Amino acid sequence: MKKDYSRLDVFNGFVNSVEWANICLEYGINSGGSAKPTIEKKPSSAVNDFATRLYTTCLGRDGEGDGIAYWADMLANMQVTGTEAAQVFFFGPEFTSLNLTTSLYGNRNEFVNPKFVSMRKVLENYNINLVD
Repeated sequence: MKKDYSRLDVFNGFVNSVEWANICLEYGINSGGSAKPTIEKKPSSAVNDFATRLYTTCLGRDGEGDGIAYWADMLANMQVTGTEAAQVFFFGPEFTSLNLTTSLYGNRNEFVNPKFVSMRKVLENYNINLVD
């Protein structure tokens, strides 16, 4: 016996499938569906650069190889968004243990990297003071 499906049922079945999740990941697109991809994507050099930037911009230091690889893999495989990764750095124990005020943060030369927009500039541009 043939069963009737609505257009929405067919659509939902497809966009919530593993097949869709894998196709989207291959193209570097967030599927938006509920299924998780069953493949892994190797991070591009741009994703590695972004992971490196999290360390230099948020923490003012070079990242260790394993840490950069971890975040690059998480980002490339869409297990976290760029915003979620930045939040971990900005609110994580290493950053918060620095006990930086806006004035201290703004004077840390290692945070100034001409290749990247620094957190200091973001704070200055929006006239933000860091408080807990």
